Amino acid sequence: MCKNVAYKLALDGAKVLLIDLGPQATLSTQLATSEVDTKKIFN
Repeated sequence: MCKNVAYKLALDGAKVLLIDLGPQATLSTQLATSEVDTKKIFN
């Protein structure tokens, strides 16, 4: 829910800072992009 409110505020022009303090890091996981995960070297 916090992510959705922040998204709406950002669309309306507000500056938004999200800080994930949860032990499961759910917000960080939801906001992570797959681009970060794909830049790896495999042999």
